[in-house]
Amino acid sequence: MHNINPRHCGACGRGLRSDDSVCPACGTATPLPFDANQIALFDLPSSPPASPAQVPGFIARALHPRHTPRWRAVAALLALSLALQLLFVERDTLAQDVRWRPWIESLCEFSGCTLSPWHDPAAFVIIERSVQPHHDVADALHIRASFRNRAPFAQAWPQLELRLLDINGAATGARRFTAVEYLGAMPDSATVAPEQSVNARLDVLDPGRNTLSFEFAFH
Repeated sequence: MHNINPRHCGACGRGLRSDDSVCPACGTATPLPFDANQIALFDLPSSPPASPAQVPGFIARALHPRHTPRWRAVAALLALSLALQLLFVERDTLAQDVRWRPWIESLCEFSGCTLSPWHDPAAFVIIERSVQPHHDVADALHIRASFRNRAPFAQAWPQLELRLLDINGAATGARRFTAVEYLGAMPDSATVAPEQSVNARLDVLDPGRNTLSFEFAFH
Protein backbone atom coordinates (compact mmCIF):
# COMPACT_ATOMS: atom_id res chain seq x y z
CA MET A 1 0.00 0.00 0.00
CA HIS A 2 1.09 3.58 -0.68
CA ASN A 3 1.74 5.87 2.23
CA ILE A 4 -0.42 8.93 1.58
CA ASN A 5 0.36 12.11 3.52
CA PRO A 6 -2.80 14.27 3.73
CA ARG A 7 -2.50 17.90 2.77
CA HIS A 8 -4.76 20.81 3.91
CA CYS A 9 -5.23 24.37 2.73
CA GLY A 10 -3.56 26.79 5.09
CA ALA A 11 -6.34 29.38 4.53
CA CYS A 12 -9.59 27.44 4.80
CA GLY A 13 -8.40 24.07 6.14
CA ARG A 14 -9.95 22.03 3.31
CA GLY A 15 -8.30 18.72 2.50
CA LEU A 16 -6.18 18.70 -0.68
CA ARG A 17 -5.06 16.01 -3.07
CA SER A 18 -1.36 15.30 -3.48
CA ASP A 19 -1.20 17.07 -6.88
CA ASP A 20 -3.31 20.15 -5.95
CA SER A 21 -1.31 23.35 -6.29
CA VAL A 22 -4.37 25.61 -5.72
CA CYS A 23 -7.11 25.11 -3.12
CA PRO A 24 -10.34 24.27 -5.05
CA ALA A 25 -12.43 25.94 -2.32
CA CYS A 26 -10.80 29.33 -1.74
CA GLY A 27 -8.23 29.53 -4.57
CA THR A 28 -5.23 29.90 -2.27
CA ALA A 29 -1.92 28.72 -3.76
CA THR A 30 -0.61 25.62 -2.03
CA PRO A 31 2.98 24.80 -3.15
CA LEU A 32 3.79 21.17 -3.79
CA PRO A 33 6.32 19.49 -1.46
CA PHE A 34 9.95 19.17 -2.63
CA ASP A 35 11.77 15.89 -3.22
CA ALA A 36 14.98 16.07 -1.15
CA ASN A 37 16.59 13.23 -3.10
CA GLN A 38 16.28 15.12 -6.39
CA ILE A 39 17.71 18.25 -4.81
CA ALA A 40 20.72 16.27 -3.51
CA LEU A 41 21.37 14.72 -6.94
CA PHE A 42 21.25 17.77 -9.21
CA ASP A 43 22.25 20.59 -6.84
CA LEU A 44 25.76 19.17 -6.29
CA PRO A 45 27.68 22.38 -5.40
CA SER A 46 25.43 23.32 -2.48
CA SER A 47 24.79 19.78 -1.21
CA PRO A 48 27.07 17.53 0.80
CA PRO A 49 29.27 15.28 -1.35
CA ALA A 50 27.30 12.31 -2.58
CA SER A 51 28.63 8.82 -2.27
CA PRO A 52 29.83 7.01 -5.45
CA ALA A 53 26.68 4.92 -5.39
CA GLN A 54 24.47 8.05 -5.57
CA VAL A 55 26.29 9.79 -8.51
CA PRO A 56 26.13 8.23 -12.00
CA GLY A 57 29.46 7.13 -13.46
CA PHE A 58 29.47 9.60 -16.36
CA ILE A 59 29.00 12.50 -13.91
CA ALA A 60 31.82 11.26 -11.69
CA ARG A 61 34.19 10.93 -14.66
CA ALA A 62 33.32 14.46 -15.83
CA LEU A 63 33.92 15.87 -12.33
CA HIS A 64 37.17 13.96 -11.82
CA PRO A 65 38.94 13.43 -15.20
CA ARG A 66 42.13 11.38 -15.25
CA HIS A 67 45.19 13.44 -16.28
CA THR A 68 48.09 11.25 -15.26
CA PRO A 69 51.71 11.89 -16.36
CA ARG A 70 51.56 8.68 -18.42
CA TRP A 71 48.62 9.95 -20.50
CA ARG A 72 50.32 13.31 -21.00
CA ALA A 73 53.47 11.56 -22.25
CA VAL A 74 51.44 9.40 -24.65
CA ALA A 75 49.65 12.49 -26.02
CA ALA A 76 52.97 14.29 -26.54
CA LEU A 77 54.44 11.30 -28.40
CA LEU A 78 51.39 11.07 -30.64
CA ALA A 79 51.60 14.79 -31.45
CA LEU A 80 55.32 14.48 -32.26
CA SER A 81 54.69 11.44 -34.46
CA LEU A 82 51.98 13.30 -36.39
CA ALA A 83 54.27 16.32 -36.90
CA LEU A 84 57.09 14.10 -38.23
CA GLN A 85 54.70 12.36 -40.63
CA LEU A 86 53.52 15.72 -41.99
CA LEU A 87 57.13 16.86 -42.44
CA PHE A 88 57.95 13.63 -44.28
CA VAL A 89 54.99 13.88 -46.66
CA GLU A 90 55.51 17.59 -47.43
CA ARG A 91 59.32 17.50 -47.33
CA ASP A 92 59.90 18.46 -50.98
CA THR A 93 57.57 21.45 -50.72
CA LEU A 94 58.98 22.63 -47.40
CA ALA A 95 62.55 22.09 -48.62
CA GLN A 96 62.10 24.88 -51.18
CA ASP A 97 61.85 27.35 -48.29
CA VAL A 98 65.26 28.56 -47.13
CA ARG A 99 64.02 28.58 -43.51
CA TRP A 100 62.95 24.92 -43.59
CA ARG A 101 65.67 23.43 -45.83
CA PRO A 102 68.29 22.75 -43.10
CA TRP A 103 65.71 21.04 -40.87
CA ILE A 104 64.37 18.87 -43.69
CA GLU A 105 67.90 17.87 -44.75
CA SER A 106 68.68 16.83 -41.16
CA LEU A 107 65.47 14.80 -41.04
CA CYS A 108 66.35 12.99 -44.27
CA GLU A 109 69.89 12.28 -43.08
CA PHE A 110 68.43 10.66 -39.96
CA SER A 111 65.62 8.72 -41.68
CA GLY A 112 67.34 7.99 -45.00
CA CYS A 113 64.67 9.70 -47.11
CA THR A 114 65.42 11.37 -50.45
CA LEU A 115 65.03 15.08 -51.06
CA SER A 116 64.56 16.95 -54.31
CA PRO A 117 67.33 19.44 -55.16
CA TRP A 118 66.83 23.10 -54.41
CA HIS A 119 65.12 24.82 -57.35
CA ASP A 120 65.39 28.60 -57.71
CA PRO A 121 66.19 29.56 -61.34
CA ALA A 122 66.20 33.25 -60.44
CA ALA A 123 69.30 32.63 -58.28
CA PHE A 124 71.39 31.89 -61.40
CA VAL A 125 73.01 35.08 -62.71
CA ILE A 126 75.02 35.77 -65.88
CA ILE A 127 78.46 37.13 -65.01
CA GLU A 128 80.00 37.21 -68.51
CA ARG A 129 78.91 36.65 -72.12
CA SER A 130 80.19 37.07 -75.66
CA VAL A 131 79.20 36.30 -79.27
CA GLN A 132 81.48 35.75 -82.28
CA PRO A 133 81.16 34.33 -85.78
CA HIS A 134 81.78 30.59 -85.81
CA HIS A 135 85.30 29.71 -87.01
CA ASP A 136 84.37 26.46 -88.73
CA VAL A 137 80.72 26.84 -89.75
CA ALA A 138 79.49 29.53 -92.15
CA ASP A 139 76.46 31.59 -91.15
CA ALA A 140 76.75 30.44 -87.55
CA LEU A 141 77.51 32.13 -84.24
CA HIS A 142 79.59 30.92 -81.30
CA ILE A 143 78.12 32.21 -78.03
CA ARG A 144 79.79 31.97 -74.64
CA ALA A 145 78.19 32.66 -71.29
CA SER A 146 79.34 32.26 -67.70
CA PHE A 147 76.78 32.05 -64.90
CA ARG A 148 76.88 31.49 -61.15
CA ASN A 149 74.59 29.91 -58.58
CA ARG A 150 73.83 32.60 -55.98
CA ALA A 151 71.45 30.35 -54.00
CA PRO A 152 72.49 29.24 -50.50
CA PHE A 153 72.05 25.59 -51.51
CA ALA A 154 73.14 23.37 -54.37
CA GLN A 155 70.71 23.40 -57.31
CA ALA A 156 69.89 21.06 -60.13
CA TRP A 157 71.39 22.08 -63.46
CA PRO A 158 69.10 24.66 -65.09
CA GLN A 159 67.83 24.86 -68.61
CA LEU A 160 69.47 27.83 -70.34
CA GLU A 161 67.22 29.80 -72.69
CA LEU A 162 68.75 31.98 -75.42
CA ARG A 163 66.56 34.77 -76.76
CA LEU A 164 67.42 36.77 -79.89
CA LEU A 165 66.08 40.34 -79.98
CA ASP A 166 65.47 42.86 -82.75
CA ILE A 167 65.99 46.63 -82.66
CA ASN A 168 62.75 47.09 -80.70
CA GLY A 169 63.64 44.51 -78.08
CA ALA A 170 61.13 41.98 -79.43
CA ALA A 171 62.18 38.33 -79.56
CA THR A 172 62.98 37.08 -83.06
CA GLY A 173 63.78 33.58 -81.83
CA ALA A 174 64.33 31.56 -78.66
CA ARG A 175 65.52 28.12 -77.67
CA ARG A 176 66.20 26.25 -74.44
CA PHE A 177 69.37 24.20 -73.96
CA THR A 178 69.95 21.40 -71.45
CA ALA A 179 73.12 21.09 -69.39
CA VAL A 180 74.51 18.42 -71.71
CA GLU A 181 73.99 20.77 -74.68
CA TYR A 182 75.56 23.92 -73.24
CA LEU A 183 78.38 22.03 -71.47
CA GLY A 184 79.10 19.68 -74.36
CA ALA A 185 79.13 16.65 -72.01
CA MET A 186 77.33 15.15 -69.04
CA PRO A 187 77.98 17.17 -65.83
CA ASP A 188 80.31 15.63 -63.28
CA SER A 189 77.78 16.20 -60.49
CA ALA A 190 74.00 16.24 -60.32
CA THR A 191 73.84 19.76 -58.91
CA VAL A 192 75.53 23.17 -59.11
CA ALA A 193 77.10 24.08 -55.77
CA PRO A 194 76.51 27.46 -54.11
CA GLU A 195 78.68 30.17 -55.72
CA GLN A 196 79.87 27.71 -58.36
CA SER A 197 80.56 29.27 -61.78
CA VAL A 198 79.66 27.47 -65.01
CA ASN A 199 80.91 28.11 -68.55
CA ALA A 200 78.35 27.51 -71.29
CA ARG A 201 79.04 27.35 -75.03
CA LEU A 202 76.37 27.51 -77.71
CA ASP A 203 76.60 27.25 -81.49
CA VAL A 204 73.57 28.68 -83.30
CA LEU A 205 72.72 29.77 -86.84
CA ASP A 206 73.17 33.44 -87.60
CA PRO A 207 69.63 34.90 -87.46
CA GLY A 208 70.53 37.72 -89.87
CA ARG A 209 70.36 41.50 -89.72
CA ASN A 210 67.03 41.63 -87.93
CA THR A 211 68.68 40.40 -84.73
CA LEU A 212 70.76 43.02 -82.93
CA SER A 213 71.14 41.57 -79.42
CA PHE A 214 70.49 38.52 -77.28
CA GLU A 215 69.71 37.67 -73.67
CA PHE A 216 69.58 34.62 -71.38
CA ALA A 217 66.99 33.22 -69.03
CA PHE A 218 67.07 30.22 -66.67
CA HIS A 219 64.38 27.61 -66.10
